Amino acid sequence: MLPLGKRIRELRKKKKMKQMELAILISKTKSTISSFERGTRQPNNIDLVKLSKILGTSSDYLLGITNDPSSNDNGLVASQLDGQFRNFSKDEKDLITDFMDFVRSRRNND
Repeated sequence: MLPLGKRIRELRKKKKMKQMELAILISKTKSTISSFERGTRQPNNIDLVKLSKILGTSSDYLLGITNDPSSNDNGLVASQLDGQFRNFSKDEKDLITDFMDFVRSRRNND
């Protein structure tokens, strides 16, 4: 699993973006972006959200919660789903989670 800073750097480079360009987009300095990428400084929550939007990924990916950089989840949709998910019993949640795993495995095999 890549650390946060390496994930930021990897995605920035894939977008052919310089540190200064990313810094301007999130209203920070180039040295702040460099510190994020070296792991000597951590972005705050607001910067993390900005970075995920600009880099086209989710904060979950940047934080290492998921290894799928293409998961660009919409916060509103995620919170709506989370609200609906809470209404299910444990057994129902297990079934839903199993189904999501099944769908992911099918997607990865295609």
